Amino acid sequence: MAEFLLLSRAFPRSVRFCLNQCRQAANMISGGPSSNEMSTSSMNGNGMNMNMRTKAPEQTPPQRIFGRLVSEMEYLDIREVLGEGMHPYLDQLQQRINRASDEITLTFFSTQIILPGANSNQQAQQQQ
Repeated sequence: MAEFLLLSRAFPRSVRFCLNQCRQAANMISGGPSSNEMSTSSMNGNGMNMNMRTKAPEQTPPQRIFGRLVSEMEYLDIREVLGEGMHPYLDQLQQRINRASDEITLTFFSTQIILPGANSNQQAQQQQ
């Protein structure tokens, strides 16, 4: 039962499935999946297509965290979890998911307080 709830690829309530959905959402919000390098097609001087390697944009912290978690779940053996104890493993996993949540907030949401009238003061300063 623990293996099914943690590691199922198809069960929508399994941890692995949910983390993969989070990874996909982080990639979409960030402008698409990122990898270290991506191929682009280009023409050389003779008009022939050549594949060139260009660096992709750097991944956001949420992308990296969710990517790492999904990768670890892909290779996790349930015997490892049961061997070290389910409770400590789940505690650590929950802490890592909480960290991912914090990184989402820091990366994608502004927590700056905007006071009434402060915007007009900034505009006046910018015009000077």
